[in-house]
Amino acid sequence: MGVWTRGGPPSLRDRSLLVLAMTAALGRLEEFRIHASWTERTGVTDAEVDELLFQV
Repeated sequence: MGVWTRGGPPSLRDRSLLVLAMTAALGRLEEFRIHASWTERTGVTDAEVDELLFQV
């Protein structure tokens, strides 16, 4: 069972935010872009991505 298909907490939306934060903090720009392009599918808004980047 993969990370994205596991049930239970954290939610898919929260997992998406966690991956975005980790890739941004590590300076993994290409991976960040890939995951950022999927955020709409997980319920993360553009405003939340902007805030995440501000926090990192």
